[in-house]
Amino acid sequence: MQRWDDYGLIQSMTVYHAHPSRGLVGITFVVNNERYVRLSDEVARKAFAQAVTAACGLLSITIPEVDGGANTYANFIGVGGGGAIAEYSGGKVVLEK
Repeated sequence: MQRWDDYGLIQSMTVYHAHPSRGLVGITFVVNNERYVRLSDEVARKAFAQAVTAACGLLSITIPEVDGGANTYANFIGVGGGGAIAEYSGGKVVLEK
């Protein structure tokens, strides 16, 4: 089975209805902060974008509006001292550091 998170960053995720009037789906990813701090910003952005794309691919079976990351907001929260790490909105990942 192929892993969708090659860096071992994502420990869990939660899906929620982020903005009911716009149909926006929210995803919170819990990130292993020890692994995150070892990555360059470019690699972290790519890994987080891939995580959103993979999650949306799985969710699109029951929520077709999220296909390809559309109508999706995601945030990345570090465990072990990380706090808010990044957010995904409008197809882009923005790091908080």
